[in-house]
Amino acid sequence: MKINKIVKCFSVMLSMLFLCSSFTACDTKQESNPQEAQTVRASLDSFAKAYDLNIPTKRLALVENGKTLYKIVTPKQMSSAVLYAVSELQTFLKEATTISFEIITDEGITYNESAYYISVGATSILEGAGLDTSFELLGRDGAIVKLCGNQIILGANDSDTDYGFLYAVYDFLEYVIGFKVYADTEIVYTKTNYIPLREYNSVNIPDIDLRSQYWVKTLYESNAYDAARMRLYAANRGMSTMDGSLTTLQTVHNLYTLINPEIYQDQYPEWFSYETIDEFGEQVVVSHGQLCFSNEDLMQELIKNSLAYIEAHPNETILPICINDNVKCCECANCLVEAKKYGGKQSGLYLNAINRVAKAFQEDLAGTGRSVDVMLLVYYQYLDAPSNIKAEDNVIAYMAPIDRCYKHSIDGCEINQEVYQTLLDWSKIVKKLAVYDYATDFHNYYLYLNDWNRLKKDMMIYEEVGVIWNRILANKENMVSPFEDLRIWIYSQLAWDSTLLVEDLVDEFMGNYYGAAQAEMQQYYDAWSARYMVVENMADGKYYHQYIYSSKGDFYNQDVLTRTFLNELLALTDKAQDKIKEAGYENSREKLLLDRVEMERFFVIYALMKFYSVNYTTAQCVEYQAYLDYYHNYFGIDYYREGKPI
Repeated sequence: MKINKIVKCFSVMLSMLFLCSSFTACDTKQESNPQEAQTVRASLDSFAKAYDLNIPTKRLALVENGKTLYKIVTPKQMSSAVLYAVSELQTFLKEATTISFEIITDEGITYNESAYYISVGATSILEGAGLDTSFELLGRDGAIVKLCGNQIILGANDSDTDYGFLYAVYDFLEYVIGFKVYADTEIVYTKTNYIPLREYNSVNIPDIDLRSQYWVKTLYESNAYDAARMRLYAANRGMSTMDGSLTTLQTVHNLYTLINPEIYQDQYPEWFSYETIDEFGEQVVVSHGQLCFSNEDLMQELIKNSLAYIEAHPNETILPICINDNVKCCECANCLVEAKKYGGKQSGLYLNAINRVAKAFQEDLAGTGRSVDVMLLVYYQYLDAPSNIKAEDNVIAYMAPIDRCYKHSIDGCEINQEVYQTLLDWSKIVKKLAVYDYATDFHNYYLYLNDWNRLKKDMMIYEEVGVIWNRILANKENMVSPFEDLRIWIYSQLAWDSTLLVEDLVDEFMGNYYGAAQAEMQQYYDAWSARYMVVENMADGKYYHQYIYSSKGDFYNQDVLTRTFLNELLALTDKAQDKIKEAGYENSREKLLLDRVEMERFFVIYALMKFYSVNYTTAQCVEYQAYLDYYHNYFGIDYYREGKPI
């Protein structure tokens, strides 16, 4: 991640200071007396001196004694993301200081270093500052926080999403009030009546340009605002932003969207995949197969329909043309001959077809200022990289390594070596890579997936090979999964900055998310990690790898989940809830924290009843079953595996 190191170090130290006096958005702490305010001021000054972030000599403050000279300046016309950024800035500054910062537009305003402005969006102030906000430097989401004279500029690239301006606001809020978002229900900042003005000078660019996760709370367009607070894009069928979508088409398995068999198959059966069905060479059209990418008439129709689609959707910047969810590529004589040009790889025919659509886009959009990327899905029979072909610059290769081990990094075990090599091979022929990862066992939503250690290394590798989009498919059917909020938090942090350490992120999350139960829930997390290390060498290495389908390696059994282990976990959750009850929280905060622990406790009790019900009395079993029935409904747990309701 490209970021000013001094400011980054300062912000980390500042967060440590704020941690001593920070609570959730509904439970923050106000400085209570001048003595405390002076202590906060002295502490801030010492951190600034240590990291060479000097306060201007006239000791100007952003906020002092409940007053400010500053106004928030916006463009006259704003995208939804910039509107939201301005709202977030004003809202949380008011929450922290009680001051409602006035918002004005930049109409009639010019760049003036003596003015007291906070610029958000593509304003005349940002333009006059002459800062480099190019896409080449910042990408889609990079953010700038810069003090120019008295002016505070929160800058970004005026891109197809404008999310960079929102992230500049979040960076600035972190610098001045310790603002952090750990979950949709856990926002931390410090209340104060004094905020000194610093020599802000940071450029903060994510390692992965587009970041999305398939959990219910980060999934739909209606969740775009909460997802953005986690520095994610909401993603269901397409890629949702606050102004619509980068694409509204499903980004996997959408091949029939542009060539619909209900329209074309009767008249043009040769456009669809053929397969050989007997030793005599008889061929038939494959049901829900792929397309015959060597057929010229098909290609002309695909290009025509693709051009019509982007014309009808002028704000979209990605067109996915992604193969269907099976291994049935076309085996017609022409496809088999054409594949030989690409080392015998069907992926070569597929990439050639995508290249032709991409080229048509380049020609059609030339001089318009608009560009559209075309995306192909690197999956199953199309997984291996072809020879003798390069992708057009506006092609995204979207790799879905569904059979990899998720316990180890993509280069970290023998199972993954072939997958890693495939990623490297594609990186040599395409400039834009995307990776479709997975974060749950789709055969068992109750199972704890031990993928923590792979995340950091994977993100570092993805950045190295040029991955611009990482999308994680998780449990999108239930409202709750084991350690779901922790997973969202850690992934979102590492996708932005892969140099962070998982153990540090876990510690930070536990301290803010579980409150007084931090130690017990940290022990709960550690107990799971320790248990999975123990079972690695059991049963001749049966549990050394972990996959996203239990059919390949089932961890949900009595070998792994012994009664002793489950009772240890249950005792930790009981103790965690006791600590919360003893802490004296106000009612709504206490209930929130108790529910967070109960989410994990639920999965433990479910396993105890599944494997060890014979060890309990009938009355106890009835009581536990009533508990499970209640919390299935309370937490919105409706599916026990993919597509299978309880």
